[in-house]
Amino acid sequence: MMSANWTRDIPAGGSAAPFRLSDFRGYNHDAKVVIGTTLTDDVVVNRASNPQWRVLPYIYNGSDSSNLNVDDIQISGRKLGDFYMAMRLSYNGYTVYACSSDIVRNRPYIQIDLSKVPDAMLDNKATAMFFLCSDYFEQRTNWIIQDLQYCLYSDDNNKSVIGFTVKEQALFTMLTEEIGASLGVYYPVGNYHLESSPLILRTAGDIYLKCTFRNRTSGNYQVALSQLTGSSQNWWNGSVRKSPLAFYNVDGSPVSGAITIPPNSTVQYVIMWRYSYRNNVQTSPPFNVTIKGNVNFSYLYNGVNVEVSNETAPFYVQSSD
Repeated sequence: MMSANWTRDIPAGGSAAPFRLSDFRGYNHDAKVVIGTTLTDDVVVNRASNPQWRVLPYIYNGSDSSNLNVDDIQISGRKLGDFYMAMRLSYNGYTVYACSSDIVRNRPYIQIDLSKVPDAMLDNKATAMFFLCSDYFEQRTNWIIQDLQYCLYSDDNNKSVIGFTVKEQALFTMLTEEIGASLGVYYPVGNYHLESSPLILRTAGDIYLKCTFRNRTSGNYQVALSQLTGSSQNWWNGSVRKSPLAFYNVDGSPVSGAITIPPNSTVQYVIMWRYSYRNNVQTSPPFNVTIKGNVNFSYLYNGVNVEVSNETAPFYVQSSD
């Protein structure tokens, strides 16, 4: 299907197909494409900020009688306007198919839910191919043969096959720069980069992380704190993911709801974390246990969890006796 081309039958000469100037009476040298993608270049989209990607096909609906329209072309007895427009996204054996919600004559768009694209496709250049089919289908990862399926018309201004890269880039990042065993008293994480010199905490494992939030966009960015989660080890050397216990301004006043980061700027907040968490089982933590204390944060963008932690030096913490 990807190698198929739209063709036209032209006179070949002879009694069956003679060359006659009268056949070209009213020929429109400036005729418009009947249907196309309007895509001319490869696509790169960040699913963190755009989980739903749409393309609105070009469909000629002018009044020029010398220009073909979607009712002038039939494929296997079916008018072009009664087809659905669809796309196939493929990479290294993985595929995703998406379909327009209505038939071509009603000028629909194709929408693909990028949150459901396999992670194996992330940051890799996949191939997007656009085609026509006879029946509607929900987004899926495998293809069921339909009665009619044809490659979409393609030219330099309406490419039917393009490169398509799905990225997952955070719109803001977080860097843990200082840590402390109590609110208001912090030290650089570099002070505790050796396992032999950890930050001593109470057995509950409460730690305060002074973090720098960096906005990567050109507008104010509001971070909903309920969408922020972190993962770390606990005193039992198990890995846990959970929501932070609390948020504070650097002066120690509590913060709730959301924080705003100015355009292309940074702000600092303090996050309270606890290492004694053990999958909701209340078990006394062991004494004198040393673990790597780094907390990796992720943010829920439109249904997609994206890592927002910046690279930071490792630091160690220890439960006191």
